[in-house]
Parts: sequence; C-alpha cells; structure tokens
Amino acid sequence: CRKPVTTGAQGHRRTTRGSAVFDGNGLQLAELGSDTARASFAIGRQFGNWGGFSVGYSHTSSENSVRIGMPQQLGGTTNIVNFEADFVIDTIDRLAVPRSGTNLSLHWFSARESYGSDVALDALTLDFLKPISWGKNTLLPWWSLGSTTKGTSADLQPFSLGGLFDLSGYAPEELDGKHVSIGRLLYYRQLGDQALPFFDTPIYVGGSVEVGNVWGDTSEVSLSNSLTAGSVFIVFDSIFGPLYLAYGTAEGGRKSAYLFLGQTF
Repeated sequence: CRKPVTTGAQGHRRTTRGSAVFDGNGLQLAELGSDTARASFAIGRQFGNWGGFSVGYSHTSSENSVRIGMPQQLGGTTNIVNFEADFVIDTIDRLAVPRSGTNLSLHWFSARESYGSDVALDALTLDFLKPISWGKNTLLPWWSLGSTTKGTSADLQPFSLGGLFDLSGYAPEELDGKHVSIGRLLYYRQLGDQALPFFDTPIYVGGSVEVGNVWGDTSEVSLSNSLTAGSVFIVFDSIFGPLYLAYGTAEGGRKSAYLFLGQTF
C-alpha cells in the first residue's frame, strides 16, 4: 500500500530518437534525428492508494538533424522550458492489460519565452479509461483530449496522433495539430494463463475501434471531420511489459503492422 507523502524528485535524462515528417497525403518527406536532454524537478503528494497531485519544472533541449530527405530547415536546436501540474486518479489493477479500476489524468503545462524557452504555449490534456470485465472478457472505453489554449507560433503543433490505438493504420506521429480528441473502444479476451510454457504470463486477443483527429483551430473541431480506424491484436502480458502483435487500418486505405513492446496506456 502506498503512503500519502510529500515528495520531491529531480533528474537528468538524455535520449536519441527519430521521427518522420509527412505531407498531407501520408507521403514521408524526411526522417529526423533528435538528441534530447531533459532536466526536471517535481514535488507532489499521494492520496492514499488512489491518486496524487504534483507540480514541477522541466528544461528540454533538442538537437534536431535531417537524416534522410528534405527540408533541411527542420534541423536546429530547440529549448523548451515549462512548468507543469498533474492530477491523477488511478485505481487500475495493472496498466499493461487493465481489467478493473479507473484511471483519470489531468495534465497542464506552460512554456514561456521569459523562462528561456524558444516557444510559448499553454496546453491542457485529459485522459480517461475504465475497463469493464466479465469472465475472461474486457471492454475498455478510453478517451484522450488535448487543447492548446495559448501559442505564439503558427507552426507549433504540440499534439500528434498515429500508431497503435492512436488511429491505428497511420504512422506514429503522422498527424499533428494544436487540438486533439480521440475515443477508443477496445475489446480483449484472455486465452490462457500462460503465453508460452517457459513464460508465466497470460495471452490476450482483441480488437479496437478508434475515432478522432487533430486540428489547427477550435473552429475545425467536429465529429464530422474526425477519422476512423481500427485494429486487431494479440498481446503477451510479459514481465518485460506488454508485447503487441497487431494490424491496423484507417480511412484512406492506411494500413500498418506492429510489433510493439511497451506501455500503450
């Protein structure tokens, strides 16, 4: 059982990752490399074993380069300095393949040029999921919302969709914008207590239906211009995290296959 304590934490992390740049038809224009360092500090409080609240500060510096393709102006260094606040209600039994409980998370972040940031924005995100289980079956409604309430750059696109359960069928982070909304309904069924004889982990099969989009302006947000997608998957709930084998489709004939190890929720 977790105790209600006030905590402080700080850290420094450096990562190297790649991302793709697409045109409006899904054609990849370039592949970017990003060497990112992030320092952060946060203080907060846990409420029993059901939730918590925290506030913090972070400084992220990214050195971007174009690995493949054009345009070259996408390279350069970006510094983002922001304050953050999080409120979480979490009674989910396990995040890998949840079968009971509720998860609601509210996250606010603010970047300001006066702090030393290259961009200025205020944004708010909300995530909610609540699995409903009977026997070996689970139905999982899952919603995500995000909105940029203030941004100084017309090119600033803090939210993205694409990838498994984020409009499956689209490439990861293919769609970006200032506002995002996506609703998902997942169904999965446990087939057995062990995925493989030498791994003491269960295996599940299931599928998803997803409806959502990203938009550049609040006037564009509507159900009529949302996109639909779906997937079928097998997930092994291993000691290393959930391992997904999945196939996704989306509007416009988009199709993607996934071999994914890691957290999706």
